[in-house]
Amino acid sequence: MEEGRACKKGLSQESVQLAASILNVSTTDLEEILEVEDDEETAKAKMESEKDKEWLLCIQKLLEAQFPFASYLLDAILAKLNEKKKLGEEYSSLMKHSVT
Repeated sequence: MEEGRACKKGLSQESVQLAASILNVSTTDLEEILEVEDDEETAKAKMESEKDKEWLLCIQKLLEAQFPFASYLLDAILAKLNEKKKLGEEYSSLMKHSVT
């Protein structure tokens, strides 16, 4: 098991050195660059999670409200579906541009 970890660590270190040489930067600089990207992805995921929590809280409030809450609930669901449709269209557009 220790041999596997040592091999993986060695391969990882070799990969980092190769990437650094290709990019003409030091291994330290490359590791810093990779750290920043991970931080950005984490921040983006956290922001998306917060948006989802806000949406769920909105739905929960609508469901707890007195009748008639159905029309408000329908409006909220339609807004979410429109958001999904827009994201799908943006994704499709990006994929078309990346292929050409």
